[in-house]
Amino acid sequence: MPISDYGSHVITGREFLAHWSDVNADRTARTMAPFSLPGGYAEANLTADVAAVEAAITAQEDLQNGLTIAMAARDAARGGVRNRIMEFRKAVEYRLKGSGYEQSLPDTPHPDASEQKVLRALDDMASLWTRVNAASGLPNFTPPLLLLGGYALAAFRTDVTAMRAKFLAVAEAENGARIGRKKRDLLLDPLRDRLVQYRQGIEVEYGGEHVFTQTLPDVYDSSGSSPAGGGGGEAGGEGGEAGPAGAGEGTGEAGEGGGAPAVPSGPALPNTGAGQVSTDQPEVSGTTNNSQ
Repeated sequence: MPISDYGSHVITGREFLAHWSDVNADRTARTMAPFSLPGGYAEANLTADVAAVEAAITAQEDLQNGLTIAMAARDAARGGVRNRIMEFRKAVEYRLKGSGYEQSLPDTPHPDASEQKVLRALDDMASLWTRVNAASGLPNFTPPLLLLGGYALAAFRTDVTAMRAKFLAVAEAENGARIGRKKRDLLLDPLRDRLVQYRQGIEVEYGGEHVFTQTLPDVYDSSGSSPAGGGGGEAGGEGGEAGPAGAGEGTGEAGEGGGAPAVPSGPALPNTGAGQVSTDQPEVSGTTNNSQ
């Protein structure tokens, strides 16, 4: 099958390996040297290159899974502390009404607010809560202030520390996924070049009418059209790179924008095709950083 996305590099590579194996079997039967490309690039080299791409794709899936898990944990924690901010606001407005403390209440961040806005609200709440607990002489109120379920300032500080750790975990997972993605991508162009070079070599070695030339696998879509999109794939960070058909391969809070590099056009060999095809697989998009 022609290359259409990241995973199809492996499938196409295996098709070429099967073809190369048949060629070498025939050459062995004719007491000829195994077929190789310029520089001594042999069937074993292509086997290693295809295996390296497959390993990189598998490793990237693991990194993306780690990112998805980290983002889910962050989002759950962000929702929890946001609820505590709303509880705190209500408690201060009710128990300390007219004291002036309600004028300093922290803003409630949007459910998808950025790390900066969430942590700013949490630090603001911790500061005000500390002052409320140290207050004296307030009518109808005896410190410390407790929220629902006896939730105290100490427990809140623990949750704030955990929230910071969740944001850090997402940042680290995004960076790891971004590096893994780039490492994977660096393997793709050389592999495609070798497949095209193999097609050229077989045609030169056997001529255009030989069965080995006529049965060469395609590197590119012979119709010249781009694929509509790939299968399910990587989970993205917020505002990430766009993949085929608008799917996102997120890379971070700011995102990198743009799609995955298109497969370059192949030479005008029989059944090679000249259209550009996307090599990316779509990913699950992350949350948008809109805050209020």
